[in-house]
Parts: sequence; C-alpha cells; structure tokens
Amino acid sequence: MTENETVERMRQSLREGFSTPVYVNFTTWKKREMVVPTMLSHFSHQTFKPTKIICWLSISEYHHTIPQHVQECLDNHLLDEVRWVRGNTYCHKRWEAFKYYGDGYNLMIDDDLYYPEDYVETLLAYSLAYPRTVVCYYGRRSIYKQGEWSHETYIPEPSHQNEFYSGLCCFAPGLLPPDVLRHRWKRTLYCYKCDDSWVKAWLIKNDIPVIGCRVWYKGCFNPIENTQSVGIWETLNGLVDHAVIKKYTTLCDALYHLGAAQEGERVWPGMNISLYRTSLRNGLSSVVPISLRRQILHTIKGIKS
Repeated sequence: MTENETVERMRQSLREGFSTPVYVNFTTWKKREMVVPTMLSHFSHQTFKPTKIICWLSISEYHHTIPQHVQECLDNHLLDEVRWVRGNTYCHKRWEAFKYYGDGYNLMIDDDLYYPEDYVETLLAYSLAYPRTVVCYYGRRSIYKQGEWSHETYIPEPSHQNEFYSGLCCFAPGLLPPDVLRHRWKRTLYCYKCDDSWVKAWLIKNDIPVIGCRVWYKGCFNPIENTQSVGIWETLNGLVDHAVIKKYTTLCDALYHLGAAQEGERVWPGMNISLYRTSLRNGLSSVVPISLRRQILHTIKGIKS
C-alpha cells in the first residue's frame, strides 16, 4: 500500500467516526488579539471538528482578565476554553497543553493565519498513518553543506532532517517528550520566542522524526490581513523565520544544552554544534530584556547552588 493510500484510508476512517479527543491549541498577545475572531471564524469550517479549541494566555500580560476579542469568541462558541500560564513564555505558552490534555491528539495553530478547511483532518490522517512521528502540514528539509544551511524539498517519509513548525503540527498521545516542558530557564534563554527550535531539539534527542504532508500547495496558507506588521516582524521570530543561520544558531544552542550535540551531528554530518551555539553572555545580551536576564541568572544561580 502506498503512502497516499494509507493516508486516504486513515482519512476515511476519521470520517466514519473517531473517539480519541482532539485538542487544538494557540496563544495570542495584546498586539494581535484583535484578529483572533477572524482566525477562529475561518477555522470553524474545518471538515473534522476538534474536541476542544483552547487559547493559552499569560497571567502577567492579562492579569486573569480575558480580553474582549477572545471573550467574543467564547460567547460565539468559536472557542471552548481559555487557560492561563504564569509569567509570559510567549509562544511557549501553548505547550502547556500537554500537561492537561495528554489523553488526546494535540494540534497547534497560530493566531495570524487562515487555515485550510481540511487542516485538522489531514494532520490526523497522517498522524494515524505514522503513529510515532510528528506531523507538520508544511514540509521542508534542512540541509547543511560546507558550512552553510539551506532548505530543499522535504523527504516524503519520517526524517529528522524535515523541518518542524510549531504552528502547523500534530502530536499523537504520549508523543511529546515530557522533558520539553521542564528546564524553563533554558527554554527562555536559548530559544527565546522560538519554540520551533526548542521542540525540534527534543525530538532529535528522543529520536522522534517529522513528516510533512503532501497536500502543501502555494497559497494554502494566507496571513490574516494586517497581521504581519506586528508580532513576527518585530520580535526574534522575524529573525528566526527569515535568517537560516539565526534559526540554527538557536537550534544548536538547544541541542548543546540538552546534551544532544552528538545526535544533532548525526542528523547533519559535518556540522559542529559547538561552532554555531552562542555564549551565555551573548545570548542574554542579544535577545533577552534586562529584567528577564536578571531573573534567569538568579534561577541558574539557584539551580547550581
């Protein structure tokens, strides 16, 4: 049976009924909360209806007060639940879902995209076809050659070289390594506002590959109008998504500090993880605000003592 036949068989089984819970998770913040109703209104037309859609918010940002645009989605039944996260861990907030919804499939979405109507169905079909593999709707392969990173067409089978995108992924129950949610100071320090690299490093460490869906086509994802002028372009994510070296400096930091440099160098032969990682001092100075720098250093000091 070919890959397409296997996926299509799983897609048909979903249409006939599926009892395992399916959770869709996202987060937002003050400069983009106003587009959440637009995103969720479009998302409500999914061919497969998830069990719950959950929005993860920062207590320090919203002080337990649900913002108006998110409340509107709750009132209109576009959103099922709001969950709160202490502090503000930016895009990392959505990964708290695995502490509470580990009994089902967890899908991630971003707050600034129009998603295809078969997004949930397609991710689930691939996840059922490849049970110990993380599925990403969009697939690219990362290549390291002669000291430079580049992207090529993804490998149409589970591979560590296939890219991982947090806002386009699906995890089967029990697939996310539990340690991903620990070492909070390391998450904040080495993958500040870049959960893609943090999670990818753990996948490599735990030998969990990634597969991209074959349904990708030009224009299947569209940014919601006027969302790209805020958020991604004015945070480190802009650098991470649009500068390959910066992204893989972040990934190398994570691999090095998780003790997974050897695994990473097996995935990309010829790469020297320690060459690409940033120093603690430079990492703090370049991406972390002064107040957070102090908090992290205080935490590190406490861990070492």
